Amino acid sequence: MKKIEVVLKVSERCNINCDYCYMFNLGNDDYKENPKFISINTIKNVYQSLKDSIKKLNLDQLDIILHGGEPLLMGKPRFIEMCEQIIATLSHKVKLKIRMQTNAILVNQSWIDIFSKYKISIGVSIDGPEEYNDIHRVDHKGNGTYKKTLRGIKNLQSAAHRQEISEPGLLIVIDPNVSGKKIYQHVVEDLLFTNINFLLPMLTHETSAKNINKSLTNYLDEILLYHIGRGHRQAKVRILNQFASFLKSSSIKSRGDNFHYVIGISSSGQFDVDDEFKTIENKYSKYNIENSSIYEFVNSEYFLKFESLKTSLPNDCQGCCWKNYCVGGSGTGSTLSRYSTENEFNNKSVYCDSLKSFFSFLTTIMLKSGLDKSLLEEKLSNNKRLTILPPHSPKIRIKQIA
Repeated sequence: MKKIEVVLKVSERCNINCDYCYMFNLGNDDYKENPKFISINTIKNVYQSLKDSIKKLNLDQLDIILHGGEPLLMGKPRFIEMCEQIIATLSHKVKLKIRMQTNAILVNQSWIDIFSKYKISIGVSIDGPEEYNDIHRVDHKGNGTYKKTLRGIKNLQSAAHRQEISEPGLLIVIDPNVSGKKIYQHVVEDLLFTNINFLLPMLTHETSAKNINKSLTNYLDEILLYHIGRGHRQAKVRILNQFASFLKSSSIKSRGDNFHYVIGISSSGQFDVDDEFKTIENKYSKYNIENSSIYEFVNSEYFLKFESLKTSLPNDCQGCCWKNYCVGGSGTGSTLSRYSTENEFNNKSVYCDSLKSFFSFLTTIMLKSGLDKSLLEEKLSNNKRLTILPPHSPKIRIKQIA
């Protein structure tokens, strides 16, 4: 195993109230059972368990993502001690990256000094111009958060310009009902972001709208066309760049080749699977820092059942020419989009039509720009790295896993 990503819930409270938040507003109530903020004792135990697991798992790289809620709510003294513990325990054992996702509202120079000292890469969440962002990203009184977030973004970008920190990245949750072009244009032309991740909404076959693919297709087409129109000034857009890299690489045969384990750890020290699965009914993991090691957890039946979904194909996807990249939606970061109560994860993604259209559109553009057709044909036919779900495979009974 080359890499593990640990999503550490250092704060289980937030200073805003986004209506699409899987942690607070989509039926997941785990936070009510957990401490508001992770304790120093839990932090020490988590890092020690990671240290003990590095050699056993043969890790080359460990990414720790400080997450929430809003991580900065934990306050500077505890945040600093947490970072000191990370460096002291892990930095000499493995290639270590510390990242953080924030709404940036609390970011000021004293926070930036901390980010600089501990070399923390920052990701910011904002969903485009004020009129779009403030539809979903509101505070606890229902007021928009755009202006407050923008102040924090400017602070981060100024610090990056002074080379105190690296350039902040941007996370946008896609709302298919608005203009993808206007959002992309705003974040690159007005906000000057150069590294952008458009995140598909956390929807399933039970929660998606019937017309989702028509509106999502339009959104993705607008992003792609505007991206191409920028020419040499193109930003790095993950949903575009990852697919393009896959098609151009002679070494990557399947998107599944690049998947790595993702571990969620709550403020109570409970281990769990990737956060995207939090939006479906799921009993708590029985694994906790008090009774288990991280090594034991990643080798548990509970964890491996969920991780295996990312490299398995639903029956409906077996004949699809895009299966090597899409992997039933997992290639675009949305294994959850396959879920239904009847078939669990043995369905094609709710975004299937939109993704097929997007892959076809981008591939056509790349062929016109000189993509090797024989390499493309190889990519669309090779499927040796994927696990095919047999027609009568047992369903993963999520409610029974504990």
